Amino acid sequence: MAVQQNLSTPLLTINNVAVPYISGTLNLTLGTPEKKMRVQTGGGGSVERVSSIDVTTQFSEIKFEMLNTVANEKLVEVWNNNAFNNAISITDIGFSKYGSNAGITNKLEIGTGPDGKISIEFQCDSLV
Repeated sequence: MAVQQNLSTPLLTINNVAVPYISGTLNLTLGTPEKKMRVQTGGGGSVERVSSIDVTTQFSEIKFEMLNTVANEKLVEVWNNNAFNNAISITDIGFSKYGSNAGITNKLEIGTGPDGKISIEFQCDSLV
């Protein structure tokens, strides 16, 4: 039986710059749209299933936390000023995802103190 390796420390790059983040905080959605199933009837006990795709949910989200350093705050400022013109890639052994047209969507907060964090949420085109 082959030993499997989990995605424990993937490399996160934004605009071709490696980004430091707090281990265990990187989460992503692949951008597959939600699917809906509805049923209609023709009467007499007959039913027909109708499926659809909700294209309004066809985007990816990338979330992570960084330590509250001055250097990290400057990175966040650049990404935020780029609006939706950032590019994100996440890679690990045998794993590679890329998203374009990425922008920060959350209200940015910088926690102060020795355990302070910066929480980041990006939305982008579906990861490929």
